[in-house]
Amino acid sequence: MKKKLAFALALGAILAIPTLVAAEPPGALLASAADRSEAIVWRDNFDAYATGSQLHGQGGWKGWFNDPAGGALTSSAQARSAPNSAAILGASDLVHEYSGATSGQWVYTAWQYVPSDYTGQSYFILLNSYDDAGASLNWSVQVQFDAATNTVLNDGGVSGGSLPLVRGQWVQLRLEIDLDTDTGAFYYGNQLLYSGTWSGQVSGGGAVNIAAVDLFANGASVIYYDDMSLEQPGPDIDVDPLALANTQAPDTTAQLALTIANVGDADLDWTIGEEPGSPEAPVSFVVDDGVGENAIGLTNGGQFLWLNRFTPAPAFFPIELDQVQVMFNYPGGTSGINVGELVDIYLYADADGNPANGATFVASLLNQQVQAVDGATWSVFDLPAPVTFNGPGDILIAVVNRTAGIAAGTFVATLDQTASQGRSWIGLGTGATDNPPVLPPATFGTVDSFGFPGNMMVRGYGETNAPCLDPADVPWLSVSPAAGTTAPAASTPVAVTLDSTGLATGIYLANLCIASDDPTPGPGNGTELVVVPVELTVEDSGPVPSVLEIPALGPAGAALLGLALAGLGLGALRRRRG
Repeated sequence: MKKKLAFALALGAILAIPTLVAAEPPGALLASAADRSEAIVWRDNFDAYATGSQLHGQGGWKGWFNDPAGGALTSSAQARSAPNSAAILGASDLVHEYSGATSGQWVYTAWQYVPSDYTGQSYFILLNSYDDAGASLNWSVQVQFDAATNTVLNDGGVSGGSLPLVRGQWVQLRLEIDLDTDTGAFYYGNQLLYSGTWSGQVSGGGAVNIAAVDLFANGASVIYYDDMSLEQPGPDIDVDPLALANTQAPDTTAQLALTIANVGDADLDWTIGEEPGSPEAPVSFVVDDGVGENAIGLTNGGQFLWLNRFTPAPAFFPIELDQVQVMFNYPGGTSGINVGELVDIYLYADADGNPANGATFVASLLNQQVQAVDGATWSVFDLPAPVTFNGPGDILIAVVNRTAGIAAGTFVATLDQTASQGRSWIGLGTGATDNPPVLPPATFGTVDSFGFPGNMMVRGYGETNAPCLDPADVPWLSVSPAAGTTAPAASTPVAVTLDSTGLATGIYLANLCIASDDPTPGPGNGTELVVVPVELTVEDSGPVPSVLEIPALGPAGAALLGLALAGLGLGALRRRRG
């Protein structure tokens, strides 16, 4: 508590909570190791954190042995994915733990930038056992980046291996780990540095487990890391074509071809649903788990801003937001907030994904009364008219306490501390309580960076025309097969039938919704949801040629009459005998 209090004083405004509650380590595995459909278990590109902020205490990052002295700052000096990377230098000894990776195949990836003027020896480390007390430590990877010899070295590893150090550009570090065979292969810029035992590579006698990463500067000058991930190999869907269209006459059928290919390295399970037209569907923006464990306020009282950052997939825009919900208090808590006290709601659009760089004010809802303070009932704020976000980018939903929780010892912003998503922000000082607030205000960062990792309990609800949110049968459309399993490097043909029986002339629209266990979030080709628009145009093929019977004519008269009828479009001439 003393450490957190001193940090807050240094900011000039004290954030406090009524009771310190230990948070679950954020950034733990987001998916079961056995569930191939959720193969991407952890990613961090450092862009959810304020530029220049301390990573210790954010997103599951911490100094070695949970010592803040081993932390590191985010930096915009170099970034593979803008705006931030992690700057590892000097005393940095930055750790992120994992759990559940005890079997199967895994890929650990990090991108590294070594400046041209780099000096010293820095390390990239993976451990198969780690704890903050130091009771159980075992190294599986210890790769050294030596400026003096300009080499990348498997330092202490039984498999050996060295490569030239690359400076002045981003280089991928990739470790392919097979825990079933207890082996690992380390690639530096797609060149194999070494392959061999996983649990016995460095310390020896280790566990078949992925426990933690450690970015250790060892007193060296700065090296930047970005776009880090821990994944399991999985399937990768590729659909062709990505749109279907046909023009046909009434009461006819046509069959079009669709191909579902698997360019991944595990079986692809897929199903095809149908959706008529482009109906509106409900959409919700939620980062909390529904139960608060804490609340935050200013120790000396006063107004401040808290917000959540939501990132819809680009295909989900435009989005209409029509309701905001805010939770006040938490079960068993004493927040000091009263029903009827006032808050303001503010909505922003943020194209670059980093509110610390500013955001565009869109709408507000002012002088709203707190409706419940039991920690279980949401205060519901309906917008007078839907607010449209055209995207792509982030939607920010912010709250400022106008009369609610402005007294010393009150705690207005409820926090879910089960597992931080790194998407909740706090704003203090100049600009934070303006109408509308100016982003970024004088003091601004993720709530994690203030020492309280968690998710603000602020939600949004609305509608989207995004496809495949509510599949239903389309009578004129059918597919065969409607589900299947496609092996790696194989493809499955699908027959798509369009039936215009009983349909009036006109244009008919639908979507094929191809859902699969591809681990990449969708929608889009190569993701868990591929949407294939289908357009059927029913056109009358024109009048059926008629037959006109006439009495017998001479050759010249028949020819003239035939030309006249053809010019009028009346059809063929059939000569009657007799």
